[in-house]
Amino acid sequence: VVIDDLPLPGFGLLDREPVRMDNGAEVLCFDSQPQPEHSHPAPERESQLHESEPLSPKSHKPLIAKIASTEVEPTFKECRTKFENMLNAAYYVYRDDEEAQQLLIGRKLKERRLRKQRLDEAERKKLNAELEEMRQKEEARRLEEEARRAAASAAEREKKLAEEKKRKEEAQRKEEARQQKLAEEE
Repeated sequence: VVIDDLPLPGFGLLDREPVRMDNGAEVLCFDSQPQPEHSHPAPERESQLHESEPLSPKSHKPLIAKIASTEVEPTFKECRTKFENMLNAAYYVYRDDEEAQQLLIGRKLKERRLRKQRLDEAERKKLNAELEEMRQKEEARRLEEEARRAAASAAEREKKLAEEKKRKEEAQRKEEARQQKLAEEE
């Protein structure tokens, strides 16, 4: 099946053949009637442009684009060189972007490390201050406990001394009472 044989929508222009120009280029105009081969409508268009009358739809000639094939088709080596240059340029952009990302990541990691060190230092200072405060409180509590124990032991000693003194006085009174009783009996 040839595509040209199929009834495809083409605005009724499928039956037209492209116009061959002098340089071998083929041009297909969609807005005009088919023109004979080797005709060049540019001079007619130029003459119409110079006329003072406005252009009527009947006198309208289409602009035909010339396809100039003056460029020589590049060789495989040229294509490969051009492709390699394009790849190198794209790879350079990729490497540059990757390097920028690495630098950004490194900078952010360094900032985070410094921030963490500052936080660690602040935390360490805070913990040291709390530890020192706890030591001072413990020392104060220990001194207070020792003072309380010393006061309690002093009070206990005084109490014992007072009891001992009381017992001695009582023993002495009993002894005096007994001696007095003995003296009376005699």
